[in-house]
Order: sequence, then structure tokens, then C-alpha cells
Amino acid sequence: MAEYDDFKPTPRESEQKKKRRARAKTEGGRGKVRDITPKKERTGKFPWKAVILTFLFTAVGAGLVGLYLSYNYEERKYAYTRQTIVIQESDALNAMKESLEGGDAALTAVRKGFRNYIVTYNKAGAYVFKPINYDLKLHNRKSKDVKKLPSGEWRYEENLRTLSHKSIDVSSHQEEIDWKKVAADGVEYAMVRAGLRGYETGKLVEDQRVGENLKGAAENGIKTGAYFVTQATTPEEVDEEVEFLLKTIEPYEVKGPVAVDVEPTAEGNGRADDLSAKDRTDLVIRFCEKLKEAGYTPMIYYNFEMAVLLTEVERLEDYAKWYASYSSDLYYPYYYSIWQYSANGHVDGISENVDLNMVFDTW
Repeated sequence: MAEYDDFKPTPRESEQKKKRRARAKTEGGRGKVRDITPKKERTGKFPWKAVILTFLFTAVGAGLVGLYLSYNYEERKYAYTRQTIVIQESDALNAMKESLEGGDAALTAVRKGFRNYIVTYNKAGAYVFKPINYDLKLHNRKSKDVKKLPSGEWRYEENLRTLSHKSIDVSSHQEEIDWKKVAADGVEYAMVRAGLRGYETGKLVEDQRVGENLKGAAENGIKTGAYFVTQATTPEEVDEEVEFLLKTIEPYEVKGPVAVDVEPTAEGNGRADDLSAKDRTDLVIRFCEKLKEAGYTPMIYYNFEMAVLLTEVERLEDYAKWYASYSSDLYYPYYYSIWQYSANGHVDGISENVDLNMVFDTW
């Protein structure tokens, strides 16, 4: 081969190599002859043992190094976590201290100190701390963006752009309504009560003005939804309520959400007031699923107490919410499509006080 041209053996050397090779064969291979065949032309077994041993030693070494690095990372992470907790606790105490010194009520001060919790009282007067579930949809609205008009109407604005729509909810309590004047006063949406179940007797009652309200609103360009005040305590009663509700609104074109109004009675003597949070949530889900099967968009009407203490809100994430709170402090963190912010509003065409709402998700 060309790469060996400078090393060609002399005739005498060649003769000597031949003799040594011959002697090695006759002596059973005990002689050793240096093989000058180029490496790329040699043949023989692949050194698997050496390769495997090299791989094992490398893997073990890498594992030990990784274990050491992981241990050190966990130590640093734990130290950082402890430091973070100390800082957070210090911030919480400082926030509560400043709040109390500023004259805030105790509950307000505690809320400012525990910003990752929903803090409230239970019926016994004890504090309740509910961790905010950041896996649920949050509204991210700010109290400073609530604009209060002299008329009593509130709007939600961001960067001088109004994001809410004027809405009301009505029942027979509002008596006869002049829907033409209501529309001229800027009302775009109306939630109309279809009926209720008596909180003592359990009797199903149709709202006396449901038909004229749904019809009058629609004829004047106001988009409508409906709601039913539940007092069901069993799945069978939920089915009765939904059937009653659907028959009531069937003659009218209700394109908006249909809500189940779930709230405790003011007197605390309602037939459904003593339900557990789990049982109440089970019934609400059943109500919403029945509405969905009928082709309507289900919605849940509730207030702060119902949301935080009396239902398992994580299980209701799939349904739209209509939230009632008469404070512009937007403390409740979870998302809602409609906000009822007043029970004493005034609208042209309605002689009685009326509930005022902001609609965020239009239909």
C-alpha cells in the first residue's frame, strides 16, 4: 500500500519473517509475529467487554454527579422557600398593621395581610380562610375602574373604554313596566324572573308578570334571559323545578342565559338553608345540566356567602356566573359574566326600585 512504501523489507528480512511464521505454525501458535497489516485491513472480534465496562463506569459516574447536583439544588431551593415564607409572613403582618393603624376594620386588615386567601366569617363569627384556587378563571378587574355616575348607575371602564353593558333584573315586584322608556334609558339586557319554589311550603309559583316582561323587553330591543329561585332539596325536586321553568319560558324567545338563583333566605328558615355545601352543589349541577340538555345556556346566581361558604365553587367552573355584591371593592376573585351591584336602582319606566347589573359577556 502507498502508505508503507518507505518501509519495504529487504529480501533477507522477508526471508527471515517467512521462517518465523512457519515456525509459529509448527509450534502450535506459540511464536509471536508482529502484524504489519494496516489497521483498516485487520479483522477480529469487536471488544464488547471493554465498551460495556466503559459505558457502565461512565453511567455510574454521571449518576453520582447528578445526585450531588440535585441534592445541592434541593438544599438551595428549600433555603429559598424558607426565606420566601419568612418574607411573606413579614409582609402580611406589616400590611395588617398598616391597615389597622389606618382605621380599617379587622376583617379588612386580615384580608390585606392574607392576599392569597378569601377571608370571611362563618355563622359562628369565626374567621374562615379559603385559599384562592388559581386554576379557576379569575376576573382581574380593579376597583379603581368602577365608575359611579350621579344617577346611581355604575360602569366598568379601562383606559376610557366602557367594558360593561347596562342591565336590570325584574319580577312582579316592579309592577307594570314601560319597556319603551326602559330601553330609552340605555338598558340593553334584562334578566326576568320566571318563577320560584316557596321557601316554606315548597310550592312552585310562576311569576305573575313573566310573560309581559319577556315580551315587552324583546319588543323594545332589550335582550332577555330568565331565572328561577330554587328551594329544591332533592334531585327529584330539581327535575320538577326545571320542567316547570322550561314550560314557563317556552312560549317566549329567550336567547340569553337561564339562571338558577341559589341563595339562603334572609330569615334563615328556608327549606334548603341547611343543605351541606356538597349536597347544594350536587343539586345546582343537576339543574344546570338539565338546562343545557334543553338547549339553554345555564347560569348560577349567587352572592359572596353562597360562593365561599355554601357551595363547592371549584365544581361549578363549567357554568356562567351571575354574582351579587353591592360594594365596589372587587374582593371576590373568581370570574363572573354578570355583576348585580345594586338592589335600589332607578330606571325610567319602572316606578319601583330595581336591581342594577353590569353585563360583561354579551349575548
